[in-house]
Amino acid sequence: RGSRGGIEIIMLDASKQAKGGLAGGYRDETKNNRPVETGIHGFWREYRNTFDIMESIEGVKVDEVLGGFSPSVLYSKNGKVAVAPVLLDEEEMKESNFGKMPVIKDVSEKSIRRFIATNLPPPLDLPLLAEINNNTDRKGGGSKLRPIDLMSGLGLVGAWADFEQESRVSWKRYDTQPASLLFEKAGITDALYEEMVSPLLHVLPMCPAYDCSAAAALSCFHVFALQSRGAFDVRW
Repeated sequence: RGSRGGIEIIMLDASKQAKGGLAGGYRDETKNNRPVETGIHGFWREYRNTFDIMESIEGVKVDEVLGGFSPSVLYSKNGKVAVAPVLLDEEEMKESNFGKMPVIKDVSEKSIRRFIATNLPPPLDLPLLAEINNNTDRKGGGSKLRPIDLMSGLGLVGAWADFEQESRVSWKRYDTQPASLLFEKAGITDALYEEMVSPLLHVLPMCPAYDCSAAAALSCFHVFALQSRGAFDVRW
């Protein structure tokens, strides 16, 4: 969109192949000749500028280049923690665009959970729909999150409500403290931090809580969970 507004955009990439995040491994050409694996990049629902640029390229159809939105699996050092389903399917998105209210399609637990979730603001819909892997056998992998651990996450609601993504004042206030202090003040339990918060920090801002500002953590949570319903949905 910036290019359409007369703004010149320069993209920098360390790789000569310029393959970005799509599995374009290369050597860094230092004396150690270290291999660099850029990994595979996910495209979240709020990557609207990226989708807009892709659609503006002649011959490119986003739905042909990328797969559909798929469930996300969260892992901690203890194994699989949870599976988050696609929060906003195509049918629900169409109904939302036309201003239709969600309805219960059947009396199954899944349908009732989804109906309740559609009437909750993000991110409250996510824990309601996620499948928590409460495996008590740590030898076999898996986490053990108690209801009290999940409820401790409500301690962050005040900071979420207070932090304004586009406000310089908010950034200045929360940028002066590490995310670890924010979680401590919020009363996050050690189990919730270890099983959910820490893995998310390593995926989103890509750093531990002590090395990440509270503003950076809140900003990431805003974009990937709070900005809109379905913001956590990802396609590859």
